[in-house]
Amino acid sequence: MSNIFQWTWSSPKGQASFTFLKGVDSQWAIDVKNGRTLPGPWPSEAYFEMNPDRPKDVKLGEQHSNREQMVVIGSRLSEFVRGLKDRSVELLPVKILDHKGRVASRDFNIVHTARVLDCLDTAASGAVWNPIDPEQMVSWGTLTLRDDDRDFPTIFRLKQIPSLIFVNEQVAEAIQDMGLKAPYFEALDSV
Repeated sequence: MSNIFQWTWSSPKGQASFTFLKGVDSQWAIDVKNGRTLPGPWPSEAYFEMNPDRPKDVKLGEQHSNREQMVVIGSRLSEFVRGLKDRSVELLPVKILDHKGRVASRDFNIVHTARVLDCLDTAASGAVWNPIDPEQMVSWGTLTLRDDDRDFPTIFRLKQIPSLIFVNEQVAEAIQDMGLKAPYFEALDSV
C-alpha cells in the first residue's frame, strides 16, 4: 500500500467546473501547472470562468475540476493548507466568474508547489517518455517508488510528472476526515 496519494477531483452534477486559467501570462499558467518557481508576485486579476459546456452547473464547493488540471480549492481547504505551515506550498488566489461573467467568488486558490521529488522507479513504472521533454513521462503502467526509505513532505510533485500534485498519507487522511464531497485522493500505485 502506498503512503503517497495524488490529489485529484471529480465534477459532481450541479457543481461548476472551470475553464482555463485567465488573467495571467500564459507562461505563468504553464509554470504553475508544471511546478516551476514563479517569476514574481501572483497577479491579483487571475480567474477561472465556469465551464460553458455545463451551463446548469453553478454550485461552488471546496474543490473544482478545471481544464488546466490544477488543484483549485475553496476557503475550508485553503485554511487547512495554510495550517500545514509548509513554506514550499503557495496558495495562489483566483476569482471565479459565473456563466454571465460576474464574480461568483473570491475565496478560491490554486495549490502550487515547486517542491519536486525524484523518487520514482521509472523502469518498474513502465515509463513512456515525452519526445519533447525526455525527462517527463507521458504515460506509465503503475507508478512505483524506488526502494529507498523516506518521509514524504506534505504536498509535492514528482520530477517525471510535474503536472500532478501529490500528498503524504497524513494530509490525505486529514482532508478526508473533513467530510467533504471532494477532493479525492488516489493511491500512487493506482494512478
